Amino acid sequence: MILWLASFPRSGNTLLRTLIHRTMGVGCYDSELLSLGDHQPVTNEYVGGLFTDPPMDWPDFYKMARDSDRLFLVKTHHPPIDDQPAIYVVRDGRLACWSYLDFHRKYPHLPDVALPDIILGYQKYGNWTTHYQAWTQNPQGRRLIVRFEDLVHASSEQVREIARFIHFQGEPKSWDNPFAILQQKAGQFYREGKTSWERPDGWTDLADDTFRILHGDLMTELGYMDAAERQRPWATMGAEDQETFQRLIRKASRDALQVDELHEKVRDSKRKLEKLQERERKTAESLRQYKEKQVRTPPRKKSLWERLGWRKS
Repeated sequence: MILWLASFPRSGNTLLRTLIHRTMGVGCYDSELLSLGDHQPVTNEYVGGLFTDPPMDWPDFYKMARDSDRLFLVKTHHPPIDDQPAIYVVRDGRLACWSYLDFHRKYPHLPDVALPDIILGYQKYGNWTTHYQAWTQNPQGRRLIVRFEDLVHASSEQVREIARFIHFQGEPKSWDNPFAILQQKAGQFYREGKTSWERPDGWTDLADDTFRILHGDLMTELGYMDAAERQRPWATMGAEDQETFQRLIRKASRDALQVDELHEKVRDSKRKLEKLQERERKTAESLRQYKEKQVRTPPRKKSLWERLGWRKS
């Protein structure tokens, strides 16, 4: 079976995996990075990254892990695809969005995204609120919700709660967060690890208003924003402007979800096409080998009866 370790990007998924590995010695697979092997030494040593050997495509690995009696911990940023149990890490949405933007800027091979794209959900993982709701409002699967802020210096009782959830047998070790070491070893990935919001340069008034309109309800529900702060975008707007702005922001968010769904269909079609092309290639290769074998095989000698013209009745 699979136990998902899920989160919106840059919300503490790596921190959760590090805690589990350092206190329980349990490793984790990544739904998007199954076969990197020793190319990720820091991940292997501190985070407990596990990789398939030989390499496996994600659909094959998923089916194998889902149907197995053995427990597979699998990290994901994607929305849920089944009712398997999950631990979901949540973080202040502003910190997660800003860190995710910085992450894209540091790695040139990643798609170019802007802050509004991330806030509205014009990227492959959707937006912060819909991502949280997709994972936490499923009534079928077991869920444990943990906060990034609590994991940084997790108490022994919280570590034991996580251990019980993943059915770890034994007493977990005490948790000592190695963030400072990891930041020295891989500072590009391990950024600041902030637990409280301080508005950075580049987080504009428009970004702030957009974020509050779209994510203010959940931010208030989770205690990351109080009611007064939640209403701040309306201080300089008239009632008509408020209604228009809200309608535009929510429409943009819905459009983003539809765009993401279309992109996923395109990606799925592309994966199916690649599989068909690979199957066709293998079939052509088998046919070529068969023809070569025919050429190399000498013709069968006729028996005496065949040479005399006798046939079997």
